[in-house]
Amino acid sequence: MCGGSGFWSPPGLFFMYGIDFSLTALQTQQGNITILDKDFRWMYAIAKSTSTFQFQMFDSARSTRPFQSVTVAASTQQTSQGIQNVNFWGTAQNPFPIPIPYDFPVRDNVKIVVTDTSNANNTINITLVGGEIEPALPAA
Repeated sequence: MCGGSGFWSPPGLFFMYGIDFSLTALQTQQGNITILDKDFRWMYAIAKSTSTFQFQMFDSARSTRPFQSVTVAASTQQTSQGIQNVNFWGTAQNPFPIPIPYDFPVRDNVKIVVTDTSNANNTINITLVGGEIEPALPAA
């Protein structure tokens, strides 16, 4: 439906972007996911890990502002502090739905920073699940 705009967007193809990390105890790593050929609508968050971790995400196309902010005990917002994995990521059997699906433009770089919190080796796979967004077409 066009919603009165005179244009409609046909549904795009289902797509997933994944990134792997292999961390030693308490190590921090950073990685980037590049959005390929079409804009991408992120709808579900999935992660698998061998232990616990914190994470931060940044959308480089819009700003370097992180997707989250953490308030520590001193009531100070810390943008360098990550969110605990169990408070966000779902599983393949029970993915976490993104409350407001987020659109990444084509060729965008999504920066993800992970930090092991288990004090042991940790293998992490993070997957963004959603669909490619087709360009809008004139309504018939």
